[in-house]
Amino acid sequence: MTLFALALAICLTGFNPLSAVIYILFLALFTVVYVVTPQNNFHFWNRTKRVLKVFTVSGVVFLLVSAFYILPFVNNARAPFYSSEFTYGLEEAVMHSYGNMGDAFALRGVEQWGYFYIVDVTSEVSLQIIPVSLILVAIFLIAYSTVFVKTDRYTLFFFVSCLVSVFLAKGPSSPYGNIFVWAWFNIPHFAVFRAASRFVMMTAFSHAFFISVLVSILTGYVSKRRASQATETYLEINIGTSATNNADKQTFSLKHFNKALKKIRTFLHYSSTLLLILILLSGFFTCWFFLQNGLQVYDPPENLMTPYNWIANQPQEFKIITVTSSPAEWELSSGALTDFGSGGMLTKIGWGHDLGYDSAFIHDKPILQDGGHTFKSRQLVSYLRFGVARKDVSDQMLKLLGAFDYKYVVLPDYASENIKSFFIQQEGAEVVYNQSGSVILENSFHSERIFGVSEYTLVVGGFKSFFTTSKIDSFNFSQSTFIFVDQLENSNFLGQSVLGGSGVLLFDDSDLLDLVMLSSEEMNVIRAEQFAMPTTNYSAYWGKAAPWEDFGVFAVGRYTLTTSGTNRVTIPFEVAEDGDYEIMIRIGFCNDRGNLAVHVDSIPIESVYPNADARTTLKWISIGSLTLKKGKHEISLTNDGTGWNDVDAIAVVESSTLEKQTENVVNQIQNYSGRVIHILSAHNTFSHQIPSGWHLTTAPNQGYILEADSPSTSISANTTILREGEYMFNILLDQEPSQGTPQLQIDNKTVNLRLISSSEETQWYEAGPVYLNVSSHLTEIGGSGKIAFDQLVIYGLENEEDSIILDEFQVHATELGLNVSPKGNASASSFEGNEFSKLRENNANDGNPETRWASNPQNKTMPQWLQIEWDTAQELVGVQVFFESAYAKDYVIQTWNGTNWIDQVTVTENSMFNRTHTFTEPTVTEKIRLRVTSAPAYDMVSVWELEAYTAPIVSEKVFIPQDGYYRVTFQLTPTPNYGAFNLTINNTTTTISCNNSDNKTKLYEIEPIFLKSGEQNITVSTMGTVKLDGLTITLNDEGDSGFLDDIFEAESGPKVSYTQINSGKYEAQIENSDEPFLLVFSESYHPLWKAYINDKEISSIPVYSLVNGFYINTTGNFTVTIYFTGQTYADIGLQISLVTLIMVTPILIVPSKKLEKMGNYLKQKIRKNKHKHCLSQAQGGSSQSG
Repeated sequence: MTLFALALAICLTGFNPLSAVIYILFLALFTVVYVVTPQNNFHFWNRTKRVLKVFTVSGVVFLLVSAFYILPFVNNARAPFYSSEFTYGLEEAVMHSYGNMGDAFALRGVEQWGYFYIVDVTSEVSLQIIPVSLILVAIFLIAYSTVFVKTDRYTLFFFVSCLVSVFLAKGPSSPYGNIFVWAWFNIPHFAVFRAASRFVMMTAFSHAFFISVLVSILTGYVSKRRASQATETYLEINIGTSATNNADKQTFSLKHFNKALKKIRTFLHYSSTLLLILILLSGFFTCWFFLQNGLQVYDPPENLMTPYNWIANQPQEFKIITVTSSPAEWELSSGALTDFGSGGMLTKIGWGHDLGYDSAFIHDKPILQDGGHTFKSRQLVSYLRFGVARKDVSDQMLKLLGAFDYKYVVLPDYASENIKSFFIQQEGAEVVYNQSGSVILENSFHSERIFGVSEYTLVVGGFKSFFTTSKIDSFNFSQSTFIFVDQLENSNFLGQSVLGGSGVLLFDDSDLLDLVMLSSEEMNVIRAEQFAMPTTNYSAYWGKAAPWEDFGVFAVGRYTLTTSGTNRVTIPFEVAEDGDYEIMIRIGFCNDRGNLAVHVDSIPIESVYPNADARTTLKWISIGSLTLKKGKHEISLTNDGTGWNDVDAIAVVESSTLEKQTENVVNQIQNYSGRVIHILSAHNTFSHQIPSGWHLTTAPNQGYILEADSPSTSISANTTILREGEYMFNILLDQEPSQGTPQLQIDNKTVNLRLISSSEETQWYEAGPVYLNVSSHLTEIGGSGKIAFDQLVIYGLENEEDSIILDEFQVHATELGLNVSPKGNASASSFEGNEFSKLRENNANDGNPETRWASNPQNKTMPQWLQIEWDTAQELVGVQVFFESAYAKDYVIQTWNGTNWIDQVTVTENSMFNRTHTFTEPTVTEKIRLRVTSAPAYDMVSVWELEAYTAPIVSEKVFIPQDGYYRVTFQLTPTPNYGAFNLTINNTTTTISCNNSDNKTKLYEIEPIFLKSGEQNITVSTMGTVKLDGLTITLNDEGDSGFLDDIFEAESGPKVSYTQINSGKYEAQIENSDEPFLLVFSESYHPLWKAYINDKEISSIPVYSLVNGFYINTTGNFTVTIYFTGQTYADIGLQISLVTLIMVTPILIVPSKKLEKMGNYLKQKIRKNKHKHCLSQAQGGSSQSG
């Protein structure tokens, strides 16, 4: 039992997992055969008890010996391919299976790629001059016939094992391939056996067993030399009577029979000998090619080895990217596409692993390869391979990979010129090695494996957001990290201290609904891929696919549920209570779509046709609202077969819950302290319906763009703004030889665009700020000339506190000029009412035509006067008086010369309520007075407004507290009769027309302007009538100029250095930390990575979606220990395994007879002790009774 347990432990921990599963599967089969096979004097229940005993004892020993493997495994420290979601397509099994049971039984070769150029392993490895396969089949059949000679549980087991393994090794091929297909689709983990041919391992064991039985029989037969002994054979007949019981023996010789029998035995003797010889030689015959030519290994030339030797001599820790060629490039196929991570290499003997792919044995550095079995890593690398490098859509890839500790790129001699060119032209690539056709690039963006960042961005989007943001020059992956919202376990992401402190919330071709669906488990989001068949035959099934992976589009699931045929899939769901529910589907929009019919509980609900002019994006759409009863339901999706459909996720959410959660998310964003950014790409957002004159194409290093020559129509998209405020609009255009002028409209209103940066490849235009409320807004892009549109970035300006508010800067200009009365202080001879009266004197210069001053009606004496006084002298050119019904009949307009009042205008016999008076010449004064001498209508006077006018240019000096970019906002009221408004600051003049029939006061803002600290002169001039109400100058906080290049600028994080203790433990020394920050650890994310500061544990969060990040809320100088806690389970398990192995070793070393004697001795000792104990008790009892 101990040996059995150790064998099981070695099988589990030392073999390939697939091999271990095969052996354990057939162990279970042996157990069944053992129990059901009859044995003399050993009944069924006895056999069952023995099996249970063996498995119980062996199982305990097995678990203890394997604890170093099992303990980490059950605590989530295991490889990703053990997940039930890890499957292959059925077609992979077809490729790696035998075509028939005969080939499997004969153990013919299947996987021939390794010797592709020199031999066909399916037919040319064996000796060609004889039919080796037929000989082997004959030998195997003769061997298996021994089951009729020797029938026991072992022969039965291996006979059945052969049948089962041959059947499985043929995979889905006939006969009865549908049984394999059913198992592939329905048995958990079965769909990982893509190399079904490897089930012949048990066929080979079965063959070996029966060959050994046959050899045993043959050698026994031959060794007895029966042919030489069979000289005579007699037929004896006894004749006698029953009375005497005696018989006379008569012997008859059968001479001819004896001769024939001797020949038969001689034939059998020599046939057995020949068969033994054939069995001995069969191994040589089947491997004749290798016996004749050697093992045939590939010895790479020295020029391919030297780059990796150079890497090995480089100091410090880092990772490398080894570039390979695609299979089509190796085969020199026309139109071959690149693939820098394929891992295959075509040598002079056949296919093998690429030298760089497996080069870690040379330099001991981690390699990018294809991303491995960790899903997010594999997904990112696939996107880089097929979506970025193959299509040459970005020169920013090294900027991204540098943040993951990738320092060098090895371009071997055999890499294609296309892929070499792609990497050499990447920004940050520096050639440090160039010999014998091989090139090594150093990545200038390389960051250490552990580093700290003070800024991080919350992303609602996919991997393509890495490259949409990298087009912004200020973005640096090692200074501002990404945290993807869909990777967070806590749905209250904006409420956490870790995430609420992020600087940016980024929507990359995504919208509010994407965020809402990720924000709560109450959204009841179902990943559609769970109901996919593990197949790539999409015409026959709904299968699991990744058609959006190459485009970096965000998906809720790992894959989509995809079909192109007339197929139906049913997805069960359950609701907790009766109510109204919203049915929503997240589906792919493309130009090859079919019609998708949706049924709930067999009731048709909606038909969806997600067609677009290009492969654009995955998007939530509403199917409808249904009243559902509490309990289980099902939703059915039926594709009509006229095109494809990709379903990412399905949501069944109570209507009130959806409304409440949407409101909750919007409120969180309203209270979010960071900036909200929307990136709308030409490909994913603007290409749903491409207008006439526009077409989608690709540009080197830029990716997909929408291009048009003098478009007559504009491209458009709707964006939901989630937080009210001011927003900037930045448009990225691809630089063209005949570049046109772009135009931008927001909600059907044209916005002025300014060119803010230009390079050889691109141009950035900026518009805004534009004030937007919380709703959906239409953005349209057009232009004149050639327009090549790449992406649009919409971002909100942060809430500012450093503002200079000039409320007193109110300019009400008429044809006379600017009304400066509101800048002065009013006083009067008297007023009506008490001190809280609404008829006080300051109502006559507040700019409000609905408030007024009235003299005291109790004081009917004249004169009454109204005066306005300024802190500084004003050059007045006239006045305008607006009387109430208590008008003045006789009055004088006077100005103060410093000592006396000077009459400027004298009026008698007035009967008008509105009078305008122009002075004969401009007058400089600090005071102006309306002096009424007669008001007979009511014996009092009342004035709505007394307006004093200067020339139409007004200057104001404003103190600017610090250097920086400032935004200037002001309110103007346009009417049909108004003129134009000019504002001059720092020699920059902005002109705005006020001639408009809108009659509504509007907020205007000029683009940010740089002002130095100190006094700055602000000048206002007008042409015609203008009404200006207040002006605000605001400093853009932390250099927020409103320009795109500044929105991702981040301060450097703390100084970080580290020491690697071992592969599972690092110590990072932090210096000069003055605020919370993220410590980024560039190893694949795993929740068992933990950080410790003074024994305080900090859990890891996924940064960039695939590496570890730790939120550090400690300041100063300190040490952070990063430890993989899965190693703790391995250490404990290893101790248990060693102790167990030490305990069972004597059982293996000591001979069984001695162990039996020791056991008997111990049993006797125990019996004697029991006997003595019983005697002592009996004697004690008798003495007491006496």
